[in-house]
Amino acid sequence: MIAKFFWGGEPDMRKLHWLKWELLIESKLNGGLGFILITHPRTANVAEACALRTSSHQINDVQIGAITHVIWHIWFACNKHLFDNHFVGLQAVCVSITTDVKLSGDSSTGSKFSTTDDLATLQAFSVTCHARKNHKIIQVNRYPPLYGWVTCNTDNSAKGCPGRAGCGGFYRDRRAKFLGCLAFHLGTNWPMLWVA
Repeated sequence: MIAKFFWGGEPDMRKLHWLKWELLIESKLNGGLGFILITHPRTANVAEACALRTSSHQINDVQIGAITHVIWHIWFACNKHLFDNHFVGLQAVCVSITTDVKLSGDSSTGSKFSTTDDLATLQAFSVTCHARKNHKIIQVNRYPPLYGWVTCNTDNSAKGCPGRAGCGGFYRDRRAKFLGCLAFHLGTNWPMLWVA
C-alpha cells in the first residue's frame, strides 16, 4: 500500500507501507480498514451466483465495465484528494461512471437476450440495445374464434415420473380479451392418467 504522509518534514515523499491482513479485514470501528473477505461464505455465495448467472454478451460487457469504472473512478477521486488536495464530489464521480459505462456498453459488439433484466440493466446506463440477429422470422397468424365462442389455451407440466403434475389454461374471447384462467393439480399418479 503506497500512501503520502509527512516524513521528515517533506510533504511530497511517498513511502511503501506493509499492513497486516488482520488490520485490513478488521472493522472500521475497531481501527481497521473494513475490507470484506471473499472467503466469507455469504459473500462467496453472492459472488458465485453473480459469476454463474448466464446473461448476454452485451450485459457481461456492461457489468465488467461498470465494476472497472467504479473502482477506477473511486481510486482516481481518492488520489486527487490525497495527492492534489482537490475534492471530487460524489455527483461528479457518479456522472463520470455512468457516462463511461454507457460508452463501454455502446462499443460492445455482443448482443442482448430478450429478458427484462437485461433491458432494465441497459436502460439504467442508457446503453443502446444490440438485438440478436434472427436467422429466420416466422409469421404467426392468430385466427379469432367465431362470434360468441371462446378459446381455451391449455398446457400441462410434470416433475419426475412418480412426481407432481398439473395443468392450466386461460380463456380469451374474439378480441383476445382475457376472460379467466384455470389450474388443476393432477396429483402424483399422473402416469396412470396419461395411459388412460
